[in-house]
Amino acid sequence: MVALSRFSARLLPALLLCAALVAACGAVTITQSPSVIHRGEQIHVGIQDLRDGATFSLLIEGRFAVTPGGPFAFITRQFAMPITLEQGEISAYTENTVWTGLSVKKGNTTVSLSKDSENGIMSHTESYKVNAGTYDYLKLEGDALAGRDQILSKLTLKGTKKGPDDSQLSFTIDGIDAGTVRILITVDGSLALNKEVIVGTPVTTTHATASPTGPSVATFTSADRRVSVEASGVDYLGILREDILGAPAGWEVVAGPYTLSPPGVALGAPGTLRITVPEEVLRAHDPATLGIARYRDGGWEVIPSRLEGAMLIADITDSGTYAVVARIPGTTPTTSPWRMGWEGSFLLAAGALGAAALFRGRAGRRGGM
Repeated sequence: MVALSRFSARLLPALLLCAALVAACGAVTITQSPSVIHRGEQIHVGIQDLRDGATFSLLIEGRFAVTPGGPFAFITRQFAMPITLEQGEISAYTENTVWTGLSVKKGNTTVSLSKDSENGIMSHTESYKVNAGTYDYLKLEGDALAGRDQILSKLTLKGTKKGPDDSQLSFTIDGIDAGTVRILITVDGSLALNKEVIVGTPVTTTHATASPTGPSVATFTSADRRVSVEASGVDYLGILREDILGAPAGWEVVAGPYTLSPPGVALGAPGTLRITVPEEVLRAHDPATLGIARYRDGGWEVIPSRLEGAMLIADITDSGTYAVVARIPGTTPTTSPWRMGWEGSFLLAAGALGAAALFRGRAGRRGGM
């Protein structure tokens, strides 16, 4: 055997790390079919090369017509979840509703939540591990507001992926005969899928309002209702909660991050980003030390923002990933981009429902599935 030189001996571990990094960072591929379905037909989402430890965020958004003041239901049946999302989070959201109930059934266990809407909006978020398996259904139901003939519903799942690299997620749509279903998936903050599926006959999008002096203005809201973006001339933005390492030097991430997708969308002149700062963050930090940072090209950068009550507001020009940050006492904070070296990139790449305990609302309980 040929002996390794000192240089080769020192270089070998680095080469092995680089090889592992390349393997871990293989591009994930996510596809969806078909593009048109009828009530009760199945939607397939194919997943390839999704490594363990990746942050996986899924949004299923339904927009459908209803009778004003009447009942509604948006149901995903036989929801086959092929992977587990550890350190998971689930959010439900409806718009133009009086109240909304969320029910999840898996086998012999059913858990549910029921909440009244505030100004026509219901939103609820829980932190739970999302276990792999087939759920009989995930159901949103309630009553529409009088005078409103369209419901917007959102269901998001987020967590650290564990399970097969190649798999298929599938479910059927029930409860509506006509509308649209959008499926948006991000992996480690990068958009992997953004598809709109027509159910029966599509409905007209009405969330944008015409302005007599310029392009239409639309407001897009995250399912947990903590982030909103107001922008002109934009047809669609999905907002998903993410887990991305790092922060600008001298700062720490204290809420978020959230990714606005698709990437590269221009937000008018400019768009307005609003992030509600959690109460516990406001209690723990001097409000003067809070701000908003943007993640771009592997680095974080603090952007100009202002605090109004419990809400941080920033003018932004395009979509991307944003978070609430706080200055760390005793450090010299910077607003220049913070970037990971190759060591940090390796750790990020190699690192790493059980709606197991979803939620039950007014008279609720928590349990496993």
